[in-house]
Amino acid sequence: QHVHRISPTILFEITDRCNLQCPHCYHLPEDNQDRPIADIINQLQSFPSHYFYQACLAGAEPTLRKDLNELCSELKHKIKNISDLTMVTNGIKFQNLKFTKSAFDAGLDAACIGLNHWSYQGEKVHTNQLKGIQNRKETGLDIGYIGYTLETLNDMEEVLEEIGNFDNDVTETYRIRCGSFIGRSSDSQR
Repeated sequence: QHVHRISPTILFEITDRCNLQCPHCYHLPEDNQDRPIADIINQLQSFPSHYFYQACLAGAEPTLRKDLNELCSELKHKIKNISDLTMVTNGIKFQNLKFTKSAFDAGLDAACIGLNHWSYQGEKVHTNQLKGIQNRKETGLDIGYIGYTLETLNDMEEVLEEIGNFDNDVTETYRIRCGSFIGRSSDSQR
């Protein structure tokens, strides 16, 4: 008899703040509030305790929380059925090696990074994101996936070339898409 271990991912928003204004973003912050840690802990404690699950920090941009390390540590210590603590992020703050190491030491296991084509946010932002991806080697932080949003399909060749230049151990999963007509996007075709 086979026993299937159910391991869902629970994604939950922890902040309304962001350091970018991506045209396709669904998250249009109304204020600059971070959810209190106690509220997040209470929410996750309400899930069935007999399942192990991956908890995924999201929001607008979760790395902007000043108490991110405290939140990671609290989640890992108070919620016993978290198998992995991950984050969906634009990865900009991971360009700071000290920041990346402290988040990993506090309990963050992996990050899923929305990288985008360099023209989408500019070369400076893109360079910082690439540096953050490189910092994973020195900290042990895993990259769950790297997602690209293209301004146009003409950017595809450059993105595929960039993916080809990554070390083989960066990630096994890449997601490439065009921006959608949500969030800040106009109704006109890009």
